[in-house]
Amino acid sequence: MPVYSSLSSDDRVYYDNVIGTIGLDDVMSYVRDIERAKYLYLVAIGTCLTIIFLYNWMLRCFAEILTWIALCSVAAGLFALGWMIRDYGAVNYVEGDSTQKWLNIAAYTIWALLGIYCLVICCLYYSIKISVRVLRTAAKIITRNMRMVIVPVIGIIITVVWFAYSVWFLLWLMSCGDTEVQ
Repeated sequence: MPVYSSLSSDDRVYYDNVIGTIGLDDVMSYVRDIERAKYLYLVAIGTCLTIIFLYNWMLRCFAEILTWIALCSVAAGLFALGWMIRDYGAVNYVEGDSTQKWLNIAAYTIWALLGIYCLVICCLYYSIKISVRVLRTAAKIITRNMRMVIVPVIGIIITVVWFAYSVWFLLWLMSCGDTEVQ
């Protein structure tokens, strides 16, 4: 990259505004931000790997509890959503207003879906228990074969290298030839 202070005033305009108001100075500011944040990226990668290990351990040890917490949370969320919609209609609209009636219908519909959801959970109780066992087994397999965690990391590295090469090639292509103002 050229030294900005050594450029003539005409070249500085082209440097600052390659495409519209976006110039190489903007690209370099992004590159500097990435360079300055390298330790942040390392912390983020370390945090992700730690969360992967913790989540995998939690699945191995508490898969059934986590499954039932998730299922009950969905039910509680549906109930709360219906309650909030009904409450919103009661607070913000006068009694007998058509919007309030439609909000009440929406709340009752959500509660009906909650009832269907609870019936489905009851009917699929044994299937849920089987899926929990499968989930626990999958967590054991992932723990024993941690190389599986590296696969997305390699994909990310390949993508970043490809993107960096593409940007480098684009900058090289843009620097070829003379720029003329028309």
